[in-house]
Amino acid sequence: MKKILLVFTSLILLNFLTVPSHSQDSLLEGLDEHIKKTMEEFAVPGIAIGVIWEDKTIYAKGYGYRDLEKKLPVTTKTLFAIASTSKAFTAAVIGILADKGMIQWDKPIKEYLPGFKMHDSFATERMTFTDLMCHRSGLPGHDFAWLNGQFDRKELFNNLRYLQPTKDFRSTFQYSNLMYTAAGYTAGIIADSSWEELTRKYIFTPLGMGNSNFSVTVSQQSDDYSLPYIHEISLTKEQKLIKKIGFRKLDMIGSAGAINSNVEDMSKWLILNLNKGEYEGKRIISEENLKVVHSSHMARDLPIQGNLKAYAYALGWNISEYRGHKMLSHNGAIDGFVTSIMLVPDKRIGVVVFNNATLFPVSGSLARNIIDRLLGFTPGNENETIWKEIEASNKQAEEQRKKIKDEKIINTKHSHPLSDYAGIYENKGYGKIEIVNNDGKLKAIYGIFEGNLAHYHYDVFLSELENKDFIDKLADQFFNFSTDTQGKIDGFSTEFQGCGKIVFTRITQNSKK
Repeated sequence: MKKILLVFTSLILLNFLTVPSHSQDSLLEGLDEHIKKTMEEFAVPGIAIGVIWEDKTIYAKGYGYRDLEKKLPVTTKTLFAIASTSKAFTAAVIGILADKGMIQWDKPIKEYLPGFKMHDSFATERMTFTDLMCHRSGLPGHDFAWLNGQFDRKELFNNLRYLQPTKDFRSTFQYSNLMYTAAGYTAGIIADSSWEELTRKYIFTPLGMGNSNFSVTVSQQSDDYSLPYIHEISLTKEQKLIKKIGFRKLDMIGSAGAINSNVEDMSKWLILNLNKGEYEGKRIISEENLKVVHSSHMARDLPIQGNLKAYAYALGWNISEYRGHKMLSHNGAIDGFVTSIMLVPDKRIGVVVFNNATLFPVSGSLARNIIDRLLGFTPGNENETIWKEIEASNKQAEEQRKKIKDEKIINTKHSHPLSDYAGIYENKGYGKIEIVNNDGKLKAIYGIFEGNLAHYHYDVFLSELENKDFIDKLADQFFNFSTDTQGKIDGFSTEFQGCGKIVFTRITQNSKK
């Protein structure tokens, strides 16, 4: 894929939709310049922003490009993947079903779906919609159980019984996309429908969110959608290479992050939340059940970051204190896209910021900059803080590579010929990994991922599994092979992003391609 060096000699501004009052105009003075400077500084191809204040969209603009090669501009109609900010929609849909008497927040899932089962028997009996959606299930992320692409939504739901918890039920906040997938799937079954149809019927249609959809496949049929981009190598102040990547299809996890939307549609969603469940005089969700969605359910142990004090998770929303005000917020990030949404309910302020470069801190920083202005504070320039975060991340990655190199025990050999390690291995929660012997070189194939296995020491091999079309990879992944009592290779263990030891058992052998 051709490398493109971004040179932001000019940025295209489109669709300045509103004519704010003099006071609003004054508060937002200099915002355009700050956005353009930030885009150039971090090599972000395109950004779209919507700002709500007291029931009205006071600011809506597209900046830069949705397609760098064709120089197609971002507009307020440009579709972006909103990723995990979809979770708040899921919580609202379930709140609407609660309004209709179809569900109860704290009734065990097992009473709706008797086949529901977790690894922990107590969690199986007690897990509720509230537990699923405030991330207190006891499970860590287990994201690669779905990212590998081997399972559909029903299979992911049924596979929960095979995924081991790392904390006690209801004891600790642990973010989980799979729990939101389960919540949306369960809601669909209860309503004899699907999460997509429920969201369209109860939110998209009454709000007039006609351009929003549930699949990047649908987005690409639109006349105005953004392509996804990533920084091709580690971003530094001197090195800002960017490349186009493929679209990540999230249909299998749906309710955890599959929505695609734009500034115009999302502004309506923000108004609904700021108006306590009403939109243009229509009651969409009861104030009582929206309050459940917006209320604290699980404490979070996070440090103070500038003026932001994060302290709890609601249902699809983070709750924090920002400059003395309650803030509801959430970020969503998936290959090539980052969305940040922030609400200050007591001031009836809402902001949505999209970017198409998978640069996580930029969208949030711009959203806070806008909120500062509307609250009457001089906004801080967080760009230098972002650089420090990027540099710290780059340093940590380098230190990890050095640690792996230093801890390798030299002059060791694997216990078997390489051909003996070849075969198909399975973990019921994570799917199948095939180890292939190609003329004396091992390769691991894991759904959409693959990578060579290099001998590290003894029966431990090191792999960097990746999908070259996306940004996700299992870098520096250790495969620790084991043997049975006859000395035959019978499996291996590995770890996925802090989810503990995951054991794969051999089910076939001697795979060669």
